Amino acid sequence: MSFIELAKQRSICHPNNIDTLVRIVNELKSVSGDIVECGSYKCGTTIALTADPLKKVYAFDMFGGLPYGEGAGWEHLGDGNFEEIQSVTVQFPNIVLVRGRHEETIPKFPNQPVSLIFMDSDFYASHKVCLEHLWPMLSSGGMVVFHDWAFECVQQATFEVLGAIGVQQFPDSKNMWFIVKA
Repeated sequence: MSFIELAKQRSICHPNNIDTLVRIVNELKSVSGDIVECGSYKCGTTIALTADPLKKVYAFDMFGGLPYGEGAGWEHLGDGNFEEIQSVTVQFPNIVLVRGRHEETIPKFPNQPVSLIFMDSDFYASHKVCLEHLWPMLSSGGMVVFHDWAFECVQQATFEVLGAIGVQQFPDSKNMWFIVKA
């Protein structure tokens, strides 16, 4: 099975979104820095982000448990099994799993160049802390991709941290939007 097939099998993202992420990683090969994913669930999109084997992919998630949204229909996102995720991702040496709440783990991420930030954490507090800490590390020409831009809390956190900046929709995705850093 190819890494793209495995990514699609493990992700709740639409298969077209996986294809878009692989395309983006390939387009950003010349942009300095590694890749950071905020919200990884079962690491389907994480695996897709390994399209450039020369870049590390830092996957931040609880990998089991749910820090926000109990009773809001998000409970299925807390069913991850960390040991199972580790057993699948071990075949990708450029994946680094970072387990814990974003408010605790993201501020500890070392100041280093980042070429792509994939935001799939779905919640205001998580988006805000991730953007506050990671945006300054994003290289010129780098990109932030939002999986769930339609969520009001995602937009609110983004506008509070980055202001009225040019967010664009991918033509092949209804729910994925992006910002390219000048």
